[in-house]
Amino acid sequence: MRAFFSRRQRRPEENTKALQFSGFPRTALTQLSRKKTLIRGSLERGFTLLEVMVALVIFAIVSVALVKNATMSVKQTSIIQDRTVAWWLAENAMTQLRIQPRNDDNYPNPGISRDTISVSDKEWEVETTIESTENEFVRRVEISVYTYGQEDTPAAVLTGFLGRY
Repeated sequence: MRAFFSRRQRRPEENTKALQFSGFPRTALTQLSRKKTLIRGSLERGFTLLEVMVALVIFAIVSVALVKNATMSVKQTSIIQDRTVAWWLAENAMTQLRIQPRNDDNYPNPGISRDTISVSDKEWEVETTIESTENEFVRRVEISVYTYGQEDTPAAVLTGFLGRY
């Protein structure tokens, strides 16, 4: 029988035997042990107000950090999406210049042109700068794409060369 109990637990009859010799009747001993467990159990259950407040402070700090991290992720996703769309617009403008048939009459002259395009619920400004090079049969083309109203920094810049023939 002793093998079934762990070292910390005692068999109930051992506790009552020790107290029976002191003069308490057995029924009083069981009532006394029940009261002790009720009192001890009620004191050990639950958390104090201080423990709850410390846990709430820790939770608040962690949740603020998580919300800040999530906000930064959403912001970075928006920036990456804008750069991707701007790059596509720049590539489309360069492709349109390259697929046009070129001869002496419609070979692009050096200069700057601006177009406004609406893509993905935004307005974009595409600035095409054509410059002469040392070779008269080649032009340098730089395409800058800006978010409408923010002409200070381009979202994408694409540089390429365009031949006469």
